[in-house]
Amino acid sequence: LHGEVLEWEWTDFDDFSERYYKNPTRKGEWISANITFDILGIMLKENLMDPEILFEMEQSGTRGGTVLWYKFEPIVREMRRRESNPDLLKNFEYYVEEMYKLRRLKGLSMEWSPENVWWFEK
Repeated sequence: LHGEVLEWEWTDFDDFSERYYKNPTRKGEWISANITFDILGIMLKENLMDPEILFEMEQSGTRGGTVLWYKFEPIVREMRRRESNPDLLKNFEYYVEEMYKLRRLKGLSMEWSPENVWWFEK
């Protein structure tokens, strides 16, 4: 599912909102894609998941949540601002930060770009 939302395109937050967030089906897809990684972030915080296992899943060719966050971070930050909800998807952000930490510890590239993920376009 998150592969589908990665194909979405918009020009700014208002365009995103009109195209996707106000559309009940698209909004549901967006929430489903993001909530998965928010839950994984909670599990990491509570030591219920081994970060190395999640890291290996991230490296399986899709880079999962990190790519999703890379694309949607500006949208999430604007939602936090507009909705006065600084905690929106904070556990997803924590998840990504933990994956970045592991990448650094392993000496891997920190660049997230179309060149690093063949099907991703921002």
